[in-house]
Amino acid sequence: MPQHIGSFKSRISIAAFLRSGHGLVAGRVTWRKTGDASGAAVLQDDSGSLPLPAAVAVQLPSASPSWAAIRLDHDGWHLVYQAPIAVNEATGPLFAKQAMLKRRGRIHQKVRRFFLNADFLECDTPVKVACPGMEPYLDTFAAGDQWLRTSPELHMKRLLAGGLEKVFQFAASFRAGDIGRMHREEFIMLEWYRLWADLDRLQEDVQGLFAELAEEATDPAYFRRPIEVVTCAGLFERYLDLPLRDHHNRDPLRACLEAKGLPWSEEDDWDTLYFQLFLNFIEPRLGFEQPTLVTAYPASQAALAKKMPVVAGEMPACYRFEIYVKGIELANAFYEVTDHGVQRARFAADQEERRALGKAVYPMDEAFLAALASGMPPAAGIALGLDRLVLALLGGDDLATILPF
Repeated sequence: MPQHIGSFKSRISIAAFLRSGHGLVAGRVTWRKTGDASGAAVLQDDSGSLPLPAAVAVQLPSASPSWAAIRLDHDGWHLVYQAPIAVNEATGPLFAKQAMLKRRGRIHQKVRRFFLNADFLECDTPVKVACPGMEPYLDTFAAGDQWLRTSPELHMKRLLAGGLEKVFQFAASFRAGDIGRMHREEFIMLEWYRLWADLDRLQEDVQGLFAELAEEATDPAYFRRPIEVVTCAGLFERYLDLPLRDHHNRDPLRACLEAKGLPWSEEDDWDTLYFQLFLNFIEPRLGFEQPTLVTAYPASQAALAKKMPVVAGEMPACYRFEIYVKGIELANAFYEVTDHGVQRARFAADQEERRALGKAVYPMDEAFLAALASGMPPAAGIALGLDRLVLALLGGDDLATILPF
């Protein structure tokens, strides 16, 4: 309101007021129960709380929340401003989540500080892109003649090809149809990339990040434990007594599904059968005693990762890992494909699969392929769901509890 222009220039925090004993403070008034029927009024801002004297409290809406600005000077208390708060469906959930949102903000700050202290460069990349990512089972939203990105990955790797050695980003990302306790169609992806690095170096990053954030966790000891490393093939033997020798023969997977009472279809390919078993019988058991790193994914699931040398008698695999924390799939890492011919062939195969599935077929990212063709050195990168990380640290089981909207 015009009459209040300039009125709050001298405002100080409640914490500063408690030290000085005078000044102008402002914030939200709530009422606490006391022996008195009317209760006690308390003024709160981000720095602390101040019980209000009765002479001020009687001027405020009785037992109802309100905004207020109060000054204490040589001639006593003065109510400078007050307005009732009509808590409704727009503001009620936000007031209720104040403490949680502040903890979330602190975690974000510590994540950023961790990477800056490790000499990473924080970067930003386009959200509206010509190619949002080629994975057949990831869909996004049209934005004019372009798309909203599913990940900043392709542009961040162009930064590596352009000479930046260590980059990170808090990236708004989009996945159409991802709705649930652990999924949102819009979310924050924390991605970081290193030139001259492989998956071992990324594992060290994750371990260090967890240790840095442990003091913010409801279970700090958990995030200080060493990361358990297991292979995909090892997990199938451990939990299903099923040796994986290739990613073509569907019969062992079908037999295992039948033994577990789950249906399968003749049209299901090897990876579909694999994921039915993994998601139902393995993933729900991962990462409860300590963070778990699952590595050596089937070569058929390499995406943008290099494939490992084939070993006779063992399942062909790729240089990829995922991190699980308390049953939550948290991060996906690649030792990156840097051969532009290999990557182009994979993109073409992804396009064909998207076409067969009746999905939008995204164009080749020619600028990304040109960046690889320029001679990009070995590199590794990881995408971590920042919202899920916050949820895991705070001990929740639904993203709705830690997101403001």
